[in-house]
Amino acid sequence: MKLNQLELSYSPEHDRLILRIGTTTDEIIQLFFTRRFIHVFWPVLQQAIGALDSEYIAESASDEAKNKPSGTGAIGHNDESFELNAGLLTGDEAVLITSFGLNYKSEGITEFSFTGIDGVVVTLNLNQGLIDSLSSLIEQITPKIEWDMNLDELEVEPASEDDRVIH
Repeated sequence: MKLNQLELSYSPEHDRLILRIGTTTDEIIQLFFTRRFIHVFWPVLQQAIGALDSEYIAESASDEAKNKPSGTGAIGHNDESFELNAGLLTGDEAVLITSFGLNYKSEGITEFSFTGIDGVVVTLNLNQGLIDSLSSLIEQITPKIEWDMNLDELEVEPASEDDRVIH
């Protein structure tokens, strides 16, 4: 599925950010981001932006790919018996994200894999334009909510040996 919209809002009822991802086929996927998740995700997102801005990766990406927002997405599950709930593709349900991973791919695309508490994996292939947009959305909304979080002071947390999830 091709992505055409990212929207970030805050749910005071859930005390979570909601990332709504719209597709060209009018499907909507919602991801819940908790305060703890943003605390860990933000510095890594900034590192990804820095890597994409670096000469090494930026030289291999075309100017159009860097500036024109585009991306693709997929939903999966590590259990073969999983049946995709239609509510995930209509925006009626949200996936509570507990962990993430990223992988730099060719042509300036970065793959973000967000894993939900129920094992649902949402994979987004974002170019620099969409990554910058996501970063801007987080920067704009966090001062408006009562999380007392200064994004400029967040640092990448070292990997720990425990298997606790981020939420």
